[in-house]
Amino acid sequence: MYLESLFLLKNSVNCLLGNNLKGEKLKLFVLILLASFTLIGCNTSNDKVSNEAAQTEEVEINVTENGLKSTKIKTSTSKVLATLPNQIQMGIESIIEKNDKVEINVYALNDNPIAGVQLEINPADIFKIDSIGGGRCGDIDFTLRSNPKGLMLGFSMSGNMIPVSSNQNAADNILFTAYGEVIKNVKSKVVTLEATLAGKGGAKLDVLSIPYEWNGK
Repeated sequence: MYLESLFLLKNSVNCLLGNNLKGEKLKLFVLILLASFTLIGCNTSNDKVSNEAAQTEEVEINVTENGLKSTKIKTSTSKVLATLPNQIQMGIESIIEKNDKVEINVYALNDNPIAGVQLEINPADIFKIDSIGGGRCGDIDFTLRSNPKGLMLGFSMSGNMIPVSSNQNAADNILFTAYGEVIKNVKSKVVTLEATLAGKGGAKLDVLSIPYEWNGK
């Protein structure tokens, strides 16, 4: 049963990414993902989720002589956001760009371990994502997958979980970096992450997604 659940999860991921599924098929995949975590041996839970309105964090722009430009959260001036108990705050910590290439650093401040991650970049027509890697997900050998539309998945075939954040600094809690390119020139665009996170037993975790103001090209 353990091996069958792993194959089910892997095949579902490949199918989703290969066909850019949306809507009801995407919801079906989430159910398959959560069910697979349960089959791996975790306990089930009936936690309910409620989302609070998010607010945009301040960003700063850094430009170096070699043409490398980055936007980053001003952690020294950003207000501490109020979250519900056990609510996970996540968003984009920084976007580093050089010519048309970008590196998007995704962070999460979590008080509960995370077993699976599904994220989508909104709007979906600004960046083309080539791959994702590194960060806290890379540290625990999470399997990371993405497609060009900005759908990003992270999970463990061996049941590893992303540990609780050690502090509330976004830069210290990067989940992974998304590598890609800019495909649409915009100015001062708010970029958000549509997030679905799974915890122990496949329980859906409550997420507060923080909008990120990107100054564009």
